[in-house]
Amino acid sequence: MDLVDELFVFIFTSLNNKCKKELEAIGKQYPFKPLKFLEKTLRLTFEEGVQILKEAGVEIDPLGDLNTESQRKLGQLVLEK
Repeated sequence: MDLVDELFVFIFTSLNNKCKKELEAIGKQYPFKPLKFLEKTLRLTFEEGVQILKEAGVEIDPLGDLNTESQRKLGQLVLEK
């Protein structure tokens, strides 16, 4: 997991540093939000994620899986913090 984490951080950092002109050109034709990431990736347990969602008023089955909508909401909540 650490290796994959480091790989993605390297890829994202390299893209932002080495491909600025290309990203700007792409952004003119296909607008997008700049990629946001942490150098040290936040890792949550399933229980921590469920707790964050519950605190935000999202109803979650504690024994079920997170659906796409719940995953997006969790991402938004984490980004806000």
